Amino acid sequence: MTNRKIIDTVLAAVRKYDEAAHWVPEWATRNPSIPIVGEFYGLIVANFNHCPEGWDRKLANIGFEPVFYDEIITCSECALGLQTRPDWYGWLPDYWLDEEHGDVICRECLFKVHGMIDAYFEYAKDRPNRALLPTLISEELLAKNGWRKMNADRFENGFHPGQNDRPTDILAEYSARYTDYEFVFRVRSVGQFDTLFDLYGRKRGVS
Repeated sequence: MTNRKIIDTVLAAVRKYDEAAHWVPEWATRNPSIPIVGEFYGLIVANFNHCPEGWDRKLANIGFEPVFYDEIITCSECALGLQTRPDWYGWLPDYWLDEEHGDVICRECLFKVHGMIDAYFEYAKDRPNRALLPTLISEELLAKNGWRKMNADRFENGFHPGQNDRPTDILAEYSARYTDYEFVFRVRSVGQFDTLFDLYGRKRGVS
C-alpha cells in the first residue's frame, strides 16, 4: 500500500467518528511524549474524544501522531503544523499570527518568503499592543536592520509588585522624546505571572 493510500484509509476510519478530521504532513516540532512506531506518515487532527478509547495509541502504532484541534495551527504558506499548546510557563509561539489578514507564518517562511520579515516589522511598528517574538527575531537581526535597544533595564509587566510597565505609556514617552524615531517592542521572556520586554527604535526612513 502506498503512503497516500495508507493516509486515506486511516483518515476515512477516523472520519466515521469525526467528519472534520484531517491530515497534516508534518510538525515543526514533534511531540516527544508520543512514540511513533515505524515510518512517520504525519498528523491526524481530530476530536479523539469522539473516537473509541485507545485510538490515539493505535494511530501512533501505525506511524501517525494524533493531535486535537486546539493543539495545532498550520502555516499559511507551507502548511507546516505548528504547536499552539503551551507545554511550560516560558513557552512562546514559533510563528507569526497576523490577525489583520488571518495569516499564520512559520519561522522558516518568515525568512524564506520575500518581504515577509519587513512585513513583520511593519506589523509591530509603533503598536503598543504588539511585540516581536524572540523565537522569531533575534537581537542581532534587529541590530542588522537598524534597530537599537532604547531601555537600559528590562521592562516588566506582571503580578508581582513593581511589574507595572505599560507599553502604551512607554511608547508615548519615547515617541515624545525621539520624535524622528519609530519603535517596536520585543518580548524578552514570559513566565507564569509576568512578561519581560524591551523597546527598540530607529530613525524613520531606515530599512
